[in-house]
Amino acid sequence: MMIRKAGIQDLKAMIQIDMQVEGVIQSSMSEQQLNEHAKKIKRFASDEDKGAFIYEDENSNEKIGLLMYTVVNRDATYLWT
Repeated sequence: MMIRKAGIQDLKAMIQIDMQVEGVIQSSMSEQQLNEHAKKIKRFASDEDKGAFIYEDENSNEKIGLLMYTVVNRDATYLWT
């Protein structure tokens, strides 16, 4: 198994994995819902304070896992503090 930082080229796989984890069936979502979900996940590949790691099988390059994260600055003011 290989772990690497996800990039924008992994967006489709990231969306599919995230939807599987959430138990969402893609065909049950409207086009607008799919686009909104894609925008949300895309931020994990493009925003400075977010990121993702892809777990891949080294032999087949099959994506077998995903870890997405958000960096929170403890000195910043947030709505929930």
